[in-house]
Order: sequence, then structure tokens, then C-alpha cells
Amino acid sequence: MKKGLGKLLVVAAMPLTLPVFAFAQSTGGSQPLTRAEVTQQLIDLEKVGYDPNDLEHYPDNIHTAQHSLSAAQLERPPAHGK
Repeated sequence: MKKGLGKLLVVAAMPLTLPVFAFAQSTGGSQPLTRAEVTQQLIDLEKVGYDPNDLEHYPDNIHTAQHSLSAAQLERPPAHGK
């Protein structure tokens, strides 16, 4: 009985963990992001109005901030040497 319960718990927990792994792998490159890169991304999102403490409007608020950040980056002229 305990063996069956353990398998049931593992199977039940899988849908909860799969989105986390999918998000973690969606960096667009072959290398994982560094802590400094993730911190900079959060700072950039906060500059365009994202509030990580606003859980009432999540995930719409982060989608809006990502869209605003992308638009701002497109408007910015390219840096020299890139």
C-alpha cells in the first residue's frame, strides 16, 4: 500500500514540476543564465513597471513588462562594437 501511495504522489507532483523545467530551459541559448544576468533582467523589468510583489495581477503584469522592455530595447540605438 505504501509503495502505491509513493508512486501516486510522484505522478501527482509531475505536472507541478514540468512547467518549472520548461521555463528554466527557455533561455534561448545553450548556456544557463548567471545569477548576475537574472538579477539584471529583474532590474530591467522593474524599470518598465514590473512589481514582483504584485501577485494579484501575475502573470499579466510580467507579460506587460516584458513587452514594454522589448519595445524599449528595439527603440534603443545599437551600441558600438555589437
